[in-house]
Amino acid sequence: MVVPPTFSDLGKVAKDVFNKGFSIGSNKLTVNTKTASGIALSPSFELKNDTLVAAFESSGSPAEGFTLKEKWTSDNVTKTNFVVTDKIAKGLKVDLEVVVNPASGKKSA
Repeated sequence: MVVPPTFSDLGKVAKDVFNKGFSIGSNKLTVNTKTASGIALSPSFELKNDTLVAAFESSGSPAEGFTLKEKWTSDNVTKTNFVVTDKIAKGLKVDLEVVVNPASGKKSA
């Protein structure tokens, strides 16, 4: 005997076409720009469930072989990434990442 489908299953396939992969109730704005000196700036803002989440990223290369990336979020978490390539030894890449959360006092490297 075949059991009839429940009412919630009848339109599931049609609902999935519109709901999967789409963030309903969320608005996001990201801007990417680069300064004349080559520093990339990327602020982003997201309004999700009446909460504004913001982040600001910057990255650049102060000298050949050195890369510096910084990210600050509206949760007041700062993440800094410093990469040295081919300066200590040819083919060696050193990557140092430091995360600081002043609200909780947590620091990691």
